[in-house]
Amino acid sequence: DDLDDLAVFNKFYVGGNLALPPHAPSAGDSYFISSNWNKWGFEEMKRHHLMPDVYSIEVLLPKEDSEFQIVCNRDREKVFHPAVKRAGLQDAKVLGPHGKAAHGFNWAVGCKAGTVIEIEFQRAPDHAMGLSRVSWKELRHESHQI
Repeated sequence: DDLDDLAVFNKFYVGGNLALPPHAPSAGDSYFISSNWNKWGFEEMKRHHLMPDVYSIEVLLPKEDSEFQIVCNRDREKVFHPAVKRAGLQDAKVLGPHGKAAHGFNWAVGCKAGTVIEIEFQRAPDHAMGLSRVSWKELRHESHQI
């Protein structure tokens, strides 16, 4: 919860101690979408060429009930997730990276099957806790289904 993130922030950043938390992301990390449409596997997000902390992916949703998380380096101990279960865009506050505590806390995309969306993850600069962002937008609808 928010208090846990604040406690981690205080432990690692306050008072001039710049040690990174145990699962802090680094500049060389890769980010992946793990979702119910890819059977909780991994689809790599592309790093933005001008904004190194921004990653995105375009996906065709095969079903209406689509949920996802963001995973760093395919490591289930480094999951970025919302603060509430089945979060929509309005609930898109990002927590993590966490391990087992992230289970079941997914973003839920409210789009019809066949919709192509772009998901964007903006990693917090300098690993600042609670400042990462997740968003998505509809790009188009494709008539053929997967």
